[in-house]
Amino acid sequence: MLPEHAMTRATVTKIHPEAIELSDGARAEQVDGALELRDREGRLLLRYQDGAAEVVAATGDLKLAAPQGAVLIDAATDVHIRAARDVVQEPARKAAIEVQGEGMARFEVDRKTVRARADEVAVVAKKSRLATGEATVLARAIATTATSVATQVERYELTTRKLIERSRTVFREVEGLIQTKAGRTRTLVQGVHALFSKRTVMVSKKDTSIDGSKVLLG
Repeated sequence: MLPEHAMTRATVTKIHPEAIELSDGARAEQVDGALELRDREGRLLLRYQDGAAEVVAATGDLKLAAPQGAVLIDAATDVHIRAARDVVQEPARKAAIEVQGEGMARFEVDRKTVRARADEVAVVAKKSRLATGEATVLARAIATTATSVATQVERYELTTRKLIERSRTVFREVEGLIQTKAGRTRTLVQGVHALFSKRTVMVSKKDTSIDGSKVLLG
């Protein structure tokens, strides 16, 4: 029930067979089988026809409020929000988007965390940038395909049970020391093996074998 002061703001002054006019000039009338509510300037405020309703704020804002309850929008098919400028959500606790059914997907944002859960996440962009203090990636398999990859770090550590590298050409440039510690080493060269250095030291605790059809020293 409307408050008493609201009920006295506009009173019915004229009733026509297909229209009701209030004292402030607002008018409810039947137009082409639809019920329309217009303000005194003739601007549409509400239109109802064949089970479909349209609410319009001709000027200013349209506010839907429930100061002591929740606001629920329930649709049998789709809900479409279109804005000429921005769409802003300002929840006090969290915001969530959830798709029900087989393979449920959920996207959730709270004050500290952003969570995304889905069978598949696809991101397509011309340019992407991630800035974070710490990142952890957990996966059964990772595949990277790129034309160029550049990595710049203070320290790079790789721990693996087996490392396989395949390349047509490999260039390595080190200013300081390269040290390899292994149980066994083996180098297979199909063509020429060349070693250039100012000084070469080779130390074997047992035997040293050099086998070739011709060995040239000096």
